[in-house]
Amino acid sequence: MKDSLPQKAFLPSDETIETMLSNTTAEVFSLPANNQAFLQRMLVISKVSEALPAGKAGPLVASIQGGGLGPAGFTPIKKSLTVGRSRRADWQVEDSQKKLSSCHFSISQHGQKYVLTDLDSSNGTRVNESPARIKQCFIHHGDFIHAGGFTFMVFLHQKS
Repeated sequence: MKDSLPQKAFLPSDETIETMLSNTTAEVFSLPANNQAFLQRMLVISKVSEALPAGKAGPLVASIQGGGLGPAGFTPIKKSLTVGRSRRADWQVEDSQKKLSSCHFSISQHGQKYVLTDLDSSNGTRVNESPARIKQCFIHHGDFIHAGGFTFMVFLHQKS
């Protein structure tokens, strides 16, 4: 399977990210849009990571509440996970506006990799800051999944 997202040309070290976060001020919003989005995502990852319980086993998906102030909920991926409004979904998400499809997307493990698949949803599934809808792609630790007005975050590393 081909990874449909562009390859990341540069990933800063954890130390660099921590330095960036500790020095973040209002000026971050005057940066070019792609730098803003990256730094904003790093801030959310940091906040949500701190809010997850220590020792939580295995990979999981967190639902991000407004403003990225912490996880609204989370569930383990196990071998696969289906997210949607329906009782058929492994993770049933309440959506009064019905923008999230009954079974909107799934995440499944293939060896050491995880694959995100849009399940023919009405409003599509997007990853990170990309405006393009995906049909299927590899996902990585820290990726954001946008589906039906909700934002989910992927955790593939265990918090110690």
